[in-house]
Amino acid sequence: MRKLFILAAAMLLAVGANAAPLTEVETESTTPVIGGVTITTVAQSNGTASAGAGSWGGGTAFAGTQTILPPTTSPVSTITIKLGGHGAVSVTALGAVVGGVQTGSVCAYLFGFCAIAIPVATGTTGTITAGGYGIFITVENQKWTTGVAKAGGLTSLGQALPNVTTTGSFNINASGAGTIQLVVANTLTTSGAAYGLQSTTSSPTILRLRFSVPEPGTLLLLGAGALGLVLVGRRRS
Repeated sequence: MRKLFILAAAMLLAVGANAAPLTEVETESTTPVIGGVTITTVAQSNGTASAGAGSWGGGTAFAGTQTILPPTTSPVSTITIKLGGHGAVSVTALGAVVGGVQTGSVCAYLFGFCAIAIPVATGTTGTITAGGYGIFITVENQKWTTGVAKAGGLTSLGQALPNVTTTGSFNINASGAGTIQLVVANTLTTSGAAYGLQSTTSSPTILRLRFSVPEPGTLLLLGAGALGLVLVGRRRS
């Protein structure tokens, strides 16, 4: 019985050695701001991966606030996007994405107080509109993809903006190492005829998952340790 237990422990060590752990999670979000853009990057390490696919357990690494500044003549002082924790996400070898929804809210501050607040769910499709005081805000969420995320029909101050295109990728090798890049290009529309408001902006987001396997030397040490356990078990028996 003891020999079987030691052998099982050795097998578990071997399985662990072949797993490709998630070594880095990075998000890059581009928020339109009058006169430029703001890019936020956050890294976190957790999660697991298997050969040809990847998964991340989620977490609070992406909790934060982004603020879009409207024209100075607008009664809307700021539009603030607050995001919470990120749900678990998994990607198949064919690039299909499941989960990974990041919840939050959009709040339009009218003369210093939050006049309109609507939920945001980055990572899943859906459109929601909320209004108040003659102002309407529409958020169009997109599902994460390893392909191409697009956003068109964008305007600012009555002027047309170029379309936003963000490209994802799935580069995981047979050992489970590599990088998965997930992308979305959500849109935010603010309108109010009484105030001359009409703009549609996009907030493209990139989610990178980096996986790596142990160095060959580490694998050799783990294998030697497993073999040593088996030999010790035999000698004692």
